[in-house]
Amino acid sequence: MRIDRAISPPGLIKSATAYSLFLTDQGLYMIKTGRGWRRKFEAKGALNQFAADKAVKRVMDTITTAEQELDEHQLDSEVSARKGSVFVAKSDLSEIELRMKSLPDLRFKAAGKKYRVEFGQDQGTEVETFVALLKA
Repeated sequence: MRIDRAISPPGLIKSATAYSLFLTDQGLYMIKTGRGWRRKFEAKGALNQFAADKAVKRVMDTITTAEQELDEHQLDSEVSARKGSVFVAKSDLSEIELRMKSLPDLRFKAAGKKYRVEFGQDQGTEVETFVALLKA
């Protein structure tokens, strides 16, 4: 199963990152498709919001192109070719949690590292199905 536009939100040190997630029998592939953005960002003032919307659209266009170029049959090579991409074996996944507050928010641990990705509000049902398969 595939789900696109998974955004790892920005933190104090790292910037936001966009991923396409692929769930296979082997595990979870997180293929980096570009820079991310802060979901539900509200800039102060109409001009600032216009500029922010334009920047997000430019980022989304780049991500769309990267998503279309992904080869679903060569995920191992996609992970090695795209810096920042990750493969997590199913056996290494733990503490899988889906929060459905304002946005679908998936959190999990793998090999001692914490991961968090957010999705668009319109992806809620798709994310719930993905997480159910991830936990299975």
